[in-house]
Amino acid sequence: MAFFTMWWAEANQTQKDLVHQYVEKKKVEFVLGGWSMPDDAGPAYGANVNQMAEGHRFIYDTFGVLPKYGWHIGKYLFLNFFFPFLFFFFLCTYLKNKIKIDPFGLSSYYPTLFSAMGFNGHVINRIHYSLKDQFKSEKHMEFIWRGSHSLGAKSEMMTHVLSNHYSFPSGFDFEKNEPITDNNIASKAQTLVNDFKNRANWYRSEHLLIPGGDDFR
Repeated sequence: MAFFTMWWAEANQTQKDLVHQYVEKKKVEFVLGGWSMPDDAGPAYGANVNQMAEGHRFIYDTFGVLPKYGWHIGKYLFLNFFFPFLFFFFLCTYLKNKIKIDPFGLSSYYPTLFSAMGFNGHVINRIHYSLKDQFKSEKHMEFIWRGSHSLGAKSEMMTHVLSNHYSFPSGFDFEKNEPITDNNIASKAQTLVNDFKNRANWYRSEHLLIPGGDDFR
């Protein structure tokens, strides 16, 4: 939220009123809502709690809402049980999730901590390739992650693993790939349909989450 607040401080009243309208109509929603991206290797959870509280305080004081879902998308996200890692924020079309960009890993305290914060679920990506292959073959790409055996259901978090990556579907990054024209629209559409059908084989749900974006843009 640090970058958003910098923009907000310079926005004029018309722009602020428009954002308020979008938030009220749920055309724009805050996901995760942390203030910054704390150190992945931090040995304690205090910094994560503090920066999350700072970001959520701004959102609530300004818009009267709180994020409930999250996005954990990043490099080599191992499902280990020992070290806490990072937060970030993202804007998207869900209100009760948490989303994380480019974490290097997650410990089991994350579902425990975020469940206590009121989050209902999160999206992750960079688990080990062998684990992702296993999850795909078992249609286990969505699951309930219980962070603490002693806390039981109080520490559970609905977890969605992205099928491939958080980038555009292959061939649809229009900053790199050819644009859609009258000549290729049919083949492009079929390519996209085939891609979605392939991803659908890895999930039990009838709904797919297909990101359309990337970093370094």
